Amino acid sequence: MTVGVAHACPPFLLGFDVLAPASDAVLDDAFDRGLRWGGRYLNNLTPAERDRFFARGLGILPYTEAMTGEPLDAATGVRYGVAMSARAASLEMPGGVHVGIDLESPMSGSLVGEHVNAMADALVAHKLSAALYVGAPQPLRSHELFLLKPNRYIKGAGRIVDAYGALAEPDCGWAGCGGLHDPLPRMRRRARRGGRHLRVRHRGASAGRSASGRDSQRLRRRHAPHGGAQARTPARPKGPMNEPVDFDKLATDVAAVVVKLGGLVRLATNRGATLEERRTAAMTACDLLASTGALEKVEKARQWIHANRVHLQRAQQAAAFLSTFRGR
Repeated sequence: MTVGVAHACPPFLLGFDVLAPASDAVLDDAFDRGLRWGGRYLNNLTPAERDRFFARGLGILPYTEAMTGEPLDAATGVRYGVAMSARAASLEMPGGVHVGIDLESPMSGSLVGEHVNAMADALVAHKLSAALYVGAPQPLRSHELFLLKPNRYIKGAGRIVDAYGALAEPDCGWAGCGGLHDPLPRMRRRARRGGRHLRVRHRGASAGRSASGRDSQRLRRRHAPHGGAQARTPARPKGPMNEPVDFDKLATDVAAVVVKLGGLVRLATNRGATLEERRTAAMTACDLLASTGALEKVEKARQWIHANRVHLQRAQQAAAFLSTFRGR
């Protein structure tokens, strides 16, 4: 049995999120200000609070708190995904709702990609959908984020960068963006006074924080850079996924090599030629491939073609919106 329905948010729908349970006053205030959904963490969401959201016409985008107390790997992803799926079932959540996997501040040595993919698989196995909330700090580069299994991405507040300090965002873009305070200036004033406030989220659904001034201080400390303000950034590695490929030039270069190879291959396979002539032709062909880097160019092209095919498949999903959990 389920309560409520999975509902796709229309674009540019404003919402909020709260780490602690939301009071009646917070929910009333949010609705009066035009917010129509709230991000809540499955770790402490209760059926009673769920019903309070629904009674006020607010949807719920469920999140999971980031795992920061142990190194992440596939085993932690399975364990946490199963536990959060059980929490969703206890709330009688319908299938298809996007559950946000919170990626931020992973412990050093974590296998972040394996954790996220395993957790996404566990959620999908329980008929839920997986979204990835990308906070800061996080180590993955743009293409690494995009190739993970969650099919929606939610941007945390602030600038999201990878371990090398470069901007990190999936190629399909963000289904939700966090930290948009401008629509509600009064909330900023209340936050400065240390009162309870909401952090506004934009479009479809997104994630955020809320709570008292003390909690805000804790969050700021959590997001501060480690090791001082002048922490050294490692050099960005080089590789085929970090370099643009000029396919026209690549094709021209390979074609020129193929023309030269044609005569050598015909001679090397000509049974009418002497063994020495055939051996010399074959060695010359190998030297030609090595000297022109043709094999490396072909391998680079193969990797990029494969990556682009995956990107096209994933980009088709970007047009759809996040699904929240709403009352009937």
